[in-house]
Amino acid sequence: MRSELSPHMFLLKHSVAVFILVGCLCYLEALLVSYVCVRWILPRHVVSRLGNQARYVTIDGIRGFLAFGVYVHHTMVTWLFMQGRGWGGPPHNIENQLGKTSVAVFFMITAFLFWGRAQACRNLSWREFFVSRLFRIYPLYLFAVSFICVAVAYECNWVALEPAFGIAKEIFKWLIFRAPVINDYAATSLVVAGVTWTLLYEAWFYLSLPLLVTVFLRRQAAWIKVICLTLIVGLFFVNHLSPAIAATFSGGILAVYWRMNPTRIRLVQGKLASLIALACLLCAGLLLYEPFNLPGIVLLSVFFVVISSGNTLFGILKTRPALWLGEISYSIYLCHGMVLWLVLQNFFARLPSFHLTIAWYVLSAIAIAPLVILFCSLTYLMIERPFLDFGHKLFGRRSVLSVDPRPATALAQQASPTGPATW
Repeated sequence: MRSELSPHMFLLKHSVAVFILVGCLCYLEALLVSYVCVRWILPRHVVSRLGNQARYVTIDGIRGFLAFGVYVHHTMVTWLFMQGRGWGGPPHNIENQLGKTSVAVFFMITAFLFWGRAQACRNLSWREFFVSRLFRIYPLYLFAVSFICVAVAYECNWVALEPAFGIAKEIFKWLIFRAPVINDYAATSLVVAGVTWTLLYEAWFYLSLPLLVTVFLRRQAAWIKVICLTLIVGLFFVNHLSPAIAATFSGGILAVYWRMNPTRIRLVQGKLASLIALACLLCAGLLLYEPFNLPGIVLLSVFFVVISSGNTLFGILKTRPALWLGEISYSIYLCHGMVLWLVLQNFFARLPSFHLTIAWYVLSAIAIAPLVILFCSLTYLMIERPFLDFGHKLFGRRSVLSVDPRPATALAQQASPTGPATW
């Protein structure tokens, strides 16, 4: 594998234009492959779930765009890493923001869904809640950890460079969303593009949710609320979380209270609201390097309030290709790094004709994009969906996973602009 200085410098100098081109082409590919899956490949009972009016259709629609944005972001990050520039943020705002903004909005979605359920139904079964979260997150995550272990063994030539107990301890830490180096292989977390750090924030929010409900939604003695707040803060600092990143959950909570008034929901329907939402997203992407600050959270909160209130962004979010991408968004987020590691770093990079040039970057990103969608469709159907269905059966169909806590007035307001899934 050869590297040439001038193509490297050309990519850095013109990376924004190249990145936008690659991003647009990859998104078009993703929607096309998703359309093919929905139209000809997926079983009918799977397709019939898309756009289910018992769910937030626009939230389902935006998820896929967010998760796939992380893939596009990591194509640039991985390419720079292969050039020996280290694993880190790309040089320009929009290149970095496509990944970071997607993560921030995912945190808002988590807060919106589960604080909304707690707000509407304050006697939730926490046992059901935590078991449902385990069935949602862990099956695919265990697959990812298993893949990482095999990849590390391969990179280390199947030789144990550490004592067996040390390797077992490192793997255990991965099971609780830490990401230590395994078997002295420094790039362990990069096998999955380093995405697992966000699950630690998700876990903190889940564990804190019953405590937050006790503090803010229930009448309790002051000393009980103080203990709950202490536990929340303790969990936060024990896990070394960032206040700036955790603050993005507030955007989802804001959306819950915005939606309580049908008049406010009507206010953010229509084309003008769509343009405002997209303008906020564009401003965050162009003007800020990352969203984990006050301007970023404000801009993304406006965007998310519009989306969570049922605005489909000119109908895009209710199309079935978008909804299928949303359905497999967790797989896209967690597994796209595996595909990049396999195809880009361990297949393309070994081809005699491969060079770290701008042309190869564009071709690689475009070639891998459909593989990501197909691979993640497979992991969803074979790993995610069976365990989700099993979780539903444990507690009945109307568990904490499926209950929609929206008041009837809000549902009525959303039904018209959203409508059934199309395309």
